[in-house]
Amino acid sequence: MKLFIMNNRFVQHGKAQNTLETAPTLVLKSEKGYFAMIVSGNRGRVNLDEISGVLGCGQLEMAAPKEVRQITGYTVGSVSLVVSLPCIVDKKLFRYPFVYGGTGEPASRQSRPTYALR
Repeated sequence: MKLFIMNNRFVQHGKAQNTLETAPTLVLKSEKGYFAMIVSGNRGRVNLDEISGVLGCGQLEMAAPKEVRQITGYTVGSVSLVVSLPCIVDKKLFRYPFVYGGTGEPASRQSRPTYALR
């Protein structure tokens, strides 16, 4: 059984949230450096060309797993919602009072009020 952290308590996987409220943190890289992007779990593919235009970057791509680990200290799939990178947040997430994302530990998740992502 996987456990998730929610409001400082553990809850069983699958009972804490639905897909809409999950918020994976992606790490992107460009010639300007690295960025974190917190997206809605139901977003599907991210249009990196569109995001690079918003950021004023030439080319934007997903960071390699080794780079993610080196930059954040976390493995892909468990990157924390709180990282020391410039951050882009999916506006779809602000429909919910809380979102659930990584803690840095593969088998756990944390809840965050969406206002804290602004």
